[in-house]
Amino acid sequence: MQRFPFVRQCIKCSAKNLVRVDDVFLKAQQAVLYPFVPPLYNLESGQLTDSCKRAFARIFRLFDRDRDGLLSDSEIDRFQRDTYDFAVFDRDLAAWKKVVSRSNPSESNEPVLQDGKFTVHGFLTIFDVFISQNRLDVVWQALRKYNYDDDLNLHVPDSITNPEASSSWKL
Repeated sequence: MQRFPFVRQCIKCSAKNLVRVDDVFLKAQQAVLYPFVPPLYNLESGQLTDSCKRAFARIFRLFDRDRDGLLSDSEIDRFQRDTYDFAVFDRDLAAWKKVVSRSNPSESNEPVLQDGKFTVHGFLTIFDVFISQNRLDVVWQALRKYNYDDDLNLHVPDSITNPEASSSWKL
């Protein structure tokens, strides 16, 4: 796996002895449902692709309710509830802040936390960590929740682009 970075996992199994065969089928299913390369990650540079960064920056802006360019604990909790249907615990937030502080994938000096809140770069780092842990299901679940396809193209629902005659819009 060191020699071939595009290989994400290796499973020793035996069809004869029925050892870890279910894992092989699970991983095959996940490979189809949650594609890895190239939409999310550039293997050569070891960073998220620009389209992936744009997508998560958009999601970040959706949850930055006070428009301060930072995600507070309550805004992260709202993201977690809306995206994954469960709340985030205080101990989990503290753990993520530690992980993000240690795992800054970029060589830049961009802060990941500011005043105890996540910056855009910190939010991107969360998903970079998930990708490095081969947890693509978490990443794709968030992207698909906010209408991104496998090529990271945003799909706007028809109900927004073609409203019914009976609906009204206010700005």
